[in-house]
Amino acid sequence: MADKLKVVFFGSPELAIPAMREIAADPRLVLLGAVTQPDRPAGRGRKPKPPPIKQEALAAGVDVLQPESISATHVKWALKEFKADYFVVVAYGRILPAHVLEIPRLGCMNLHFSLLPRLRGAAPVNWALVRGETVTGVTTMLMDEGLDTGPVLLQQEIKIEPDETAGFLARRLAEAGAALLTHSLIEYAEGRIDPRQQDHSLATKAPMLKKKHGLVDWNKDAVKIYNRWRGLDPWPGIHSSFRGETIKLIEVACAMGKSLDKEPGTLMREENRLFAACGGGSALEIRSIQMPGRRPVVAIDFANGYRLSEGELLGNAGA
Repeated sequence: MADKLKVVFFGSPELAIPAMREIAADPRLVLLGAVTQPDRPAGRGRKPKPPPIKQEALAAGVDVLQPESISATHVKWALKEFKADYFVVVAYGRILPAHVLEIPRLGCMNLHFSLLPRLRGAAPVNWALVRGETVTGVTTMLMDEGLDTGPVLLQQEIKIEPDETAGFLARRLAEAGAALLTHSLIEYAEGRIDPRQQDHSLATKAPMLKKKHGLVDWNKDAVKIYNRWRGLDPWPGIHSSFRGETIKLIEVACAMGKSLDKEPGTLMREENRLFAACGGGSALEIRSIQMPGRRPVVAIDFANGYRLSEGELLGNAGA
């Protein structure tokens, strides 16, 4: 491979930065440009905030495109001007239409944060944890018009640590995936990878997260509630209700070996610790809590401040 491979990078969040940095640093590749989401209002002042990939690209002197619609005709022509060998997609946030997929000489390559065909969709890291999986990984694939349905190139299996939350796991996958991606770009161009079709019958889904996914059903056992917290940390987090208000559970833990033969959702103090009864007699330890408009507090301070009564309940998802 005498000439450098020309790459245009599509991505938006911080999670995509390791992959773009790896491409920019590889002497066999040249990063021609970055495509990302438009600036969006954020914070109390609702001032436009650029996506992390835009900031990273501009700091590296890389041209940035921020189309409102990736399907627009003028965007197609702008992308053709790059004369790229590859379009690389890492958490861009939009599906590329067919007329964009066909532009680069060698195709469009995606880095996905699961072992496809498992966990297709926008939030594979989160749903792997919510579902209590112990192993996940990263996959490079050639893109087609489906959602994460294209032929697989390379995969790397990653063990999930028992108490790992989504934020930490995502960072580990992003670093591992960045290296796998550059290997895929080079080896596929040199004809050393034979793409293999996915077995669609084994596919599972990882849909985009919504706040409703964080509503706790206390009828479920403590392990399942704990895994939901792991998967939805830092956003949207898990929440319930207390005295008619929404309460956010900032940190929780499984109370292994502890049994609470009480109605699910019942709160119980033991010295300086706070527990909630869950399904099957299991118990969840609540370590920190946030009430609306307040700062997070440790659970025992919450119990003291609200003069928690014996037998008080947290709301149920079905209530």
